[in-house]
Amino acid sequence: MDFSGVDFGFGLEGLNEALSKFRDAEGRGIADSGYDPSTLQEPSPTATGATGATGLPAKTVTNTSSFTMAGREITRTTYSDGTYSDDDNGPAETLQDIYNANKAIETSQSNESMSSILSKTLEFYNITDPQLLADVKSAVADRRLTGTSSIDDIGIQLRESPAFQARFAANEVRRKAGKPVYSVTQLLQLETSYRRNLADAGMPKGFYDDPVSLQNFIVNDVSPDEVLARVQLGFQAVRDAPKEVVNQMKSLYNIDDTQLAAFFLDPTKGKDIVLRAADAAQIAAQAKVAGGMTLDTIQAENLARAGVTTQQAQAGFSQIGQQAGLYRPLEGEQAITQEDILAGTFTNEQAAQQRIARRRRSRTATFEQGGGFAEQNSLTQSNRNVGLTTVGQ
Repeated sequence: MDFSGVDFGFGLEGLNEALSKFRDAEGRGIADSGYDPSTLQEPSPTATGATGATGLPAKTVTNTSSFTMAGREITRTTYSDGTYSDDDNGPAETLQDIYNANKAIETSQSNESMSSILSKTLEFYNITDPQLLADVKSAVADRRLTGTSSIDDIGIQLRESPAFQARFAANEVRRKAGKPVYSVTQLLQLETSYRRNLADAGMPKGFYDDPVSLQNFIVNDVSPDEVLARVQLGFQAVRDAPKEVVNQMKSLYNIDDTQLAAFFLDPTKGKDIVLRAADAAQIAAQAKVAGGMTLDTIQAENLARAGVTTQQAQAGFSQIGQQAGLYRPLEGEQAITQEDILAGTFTNEQAAQQRIARRRRSRTATFEQGGGFAEQNSLTQSNRNVGLTTVGQ
């Protein structure tokens, strides 16, 4: 997958000040000699100002700020007790956007505890599992992680943590399959790109943007751009097409309306396979509407594989429909199969074209020798039935 242009250099900056507030039972800081993490005492934010009826500091608004995530405006209100509220929640454009926007808010809260800063920073990376957060805080307490650690250092220090392995399960599956694994930053960047592409395609929140779906994409090497193509050229192309295209898709691949999206976004199916299916459904719809012909899956996919476009299918099957009487055998004639009709019309197969040409010459000779009335009646009756029967049967 292409990570060009992505800045992976940023880390968990801004934690040094918070780390300095932590003292053990003897008052020693993390950087002091003899520091004992087992007696770590986390400070509480210092409250000032008026008190309420309970004797606790009154909760007042201390700051209001705005920032953008994925084109959506988020307004954050910060209160004197260190809590805050957001009026909206949306995915950020990039991980860097998330970090930069929220660091500006965090640095204004001088009394915020280290654990609070750490929890909210990780939250912006969609690392919210309580056990994983506890593991990270433990790593900070015993100085395996410090204020200068990068987000990737979490993956290095916690790679054996069950909570970490569950959150980034895709890497474990890739490792067992002998595939290269990603850094934490790369995994988070991939997840953000998947969500952004799905949103850009107009898909609603919850449409294949859950952790399980995203990890399945990663495990099967389905890139964010491929997900976008599957949605736009596959799922949406069929969903928004005329009803007959949808009907043919369901018939050819034995699916119903609820399975349509799953078919195109199944990471175990190759991109070419699912997009060819969309083309096959378009071709089969033209066969039914313009030519009165029902195609099976192999026939429709063979035409798609041969590069037959929707426009070419419409023209070709219209021609077949107009010549339906020619393809219906009269007494004593050898049948022209549906495969012959398709090959003679769309792939220029010489043998099929020759069989059709012999049929046409035979019919013309019969007409010229006086059998015109019976022949013409047969042709007329066959043409009346176009659209009601399968041509060539």
